[in-house]
Amino acid sequence: MDQLTHVLAGMPYPAAFWQILAWADYNGVDSQLREIMRKLPAKTYLSLRDVAVSLERCQLPPNSGNGSGRPPRPA
Repeated sequence: MDQLTHVLAGMPYPAAFWQILAWADYNGVDSQLREIMRKLPAKTYLSLRDVAVSLERCQLPPNSGNGSGRPPRPA
């Protein structure tokens, strides 16, 4: 999250997907975060938190968890 905050510092919202990628590129995003950011849905983001939540969802494997947004309970 620290790196995301750094590369999106000063980003004016709302912002489209492509604007967020361009802003991050301009601010020197590393290749690993850039690759994750490419998976963001092509939509308009209202805030840094909106971007962060979407990035978190992009990193979760499909069908992980129990649908509640929480990790599954141990057996």
